[in-house]
Amino acid sequence: MSPAVDMASPRDWAMEHIYRLIQESTSMTRPALVARSGLPASTVGHAVARLLDSGRIVEGERPPKGPGTGSGRPPRVFRVPVAPSVGAAISFRADRIDIAIGDARGRVLTTSTITLEPGRGGDEAELACDGLEALCQARQVSALSGVVAGLSSSRARLLDGGSRAALRSAPHRLGRRLADRLGDTAVEIDSRIYLATYGELHLGTGRCHENFVLCHPAEPDEVGIVLNGRVYRGGVGIAGRLPATRGFAGSIASVCTLLNPTAVVISDDGSEAVASMISTVRQAIDALTPPAIAAGVEVVAGELGAGAGVRGSLLRAGQVPRVANLTRLGPSR
Repeated sequence: MSPAVDMASPRDWAMEHIYRLIQESTSMTRPALVARSGLPASTVGHAVARLLDSGRIVEGERPPKGPGTGSGRPPRVFRVPVAPSVGAAISFRADRIDIAIGDARGRVLTTSTITLEPGRGGDEAELACDGLEALCQARQVSALSGVVAGLSSSRARLLDGGSRAALRSAPHRLGRRLADRLGDTAVEIDSRIYLATYGELHLGTGRCHENFVLCHPAEPDEVGIVLNGRVYRGGVGIAGRLPATRGFAGSIASVCTLLNPTAVVISDDGSEAVASMISTVRQAIDALTPPAIAAGVEVVAGELGAGAGVRGSLLRAGQVPRVANLTRLGPSR
């Protein structure tokens, strides 16, 4: 996925990068931010100062270790203040649009579904915005922290004429149309498989596994990858595309041989295909991977079920940068 990010300046990009590091880690010291970000200390200092001035982060002291530890003065830490917020998730599926409103913890407050006519494409953004506005009115929500939309490769092709180029152009066009309609609300477009992986990482399977691969019955040509507790996107954001030469289960076995995950998660979409997919993938891993790797891999259904993508989107909705709208879904390889 080739990210296309229209940041106002490198300083804005650095500020959002620092903000996300603090948000994902609960609290961080200045030296830790320099180490994790790879940015110069002066750049980190400027970003932290701007975030403090805007109120997006607050500064405090880490609790002391106690007497006799030699710890000295506790270091200053930065954290994101906890504030109630409501975000929205939109999932563009092959046959419908799922819309949800929820809080910053990924909890769903209300949902609605818009059924699409077969082969229909082109006006999904307007339909989604109409549905979202209706939900907001019903829940008396006057403002959203952000809107995150998940788009599958098959829907991207339909939105823009079925060509390979659609996988690059359709998400950008959809993102712009959503942003134009929603005004000041920040919008992010990403792949459905990534958002499901993000949801499982923070609210489901990730509580027990720091290294796993996520598959979805509706997206058999791609997987989500989590390494060391973080979603891995690769150099240009399109990590996870599977080759068609070995078949789905064989490709998953190859991924396991390469990455040595502790779990392969089948994101449960409520269909009967999940149980069959678990069995097929298990057999392929046992037959095609080294015994030590096969013994260390569980093949399980996702803990969040069909709601993984929506809940991942709601988590992301409170983190969309204020300075720009983002499109992260890119071309298939």
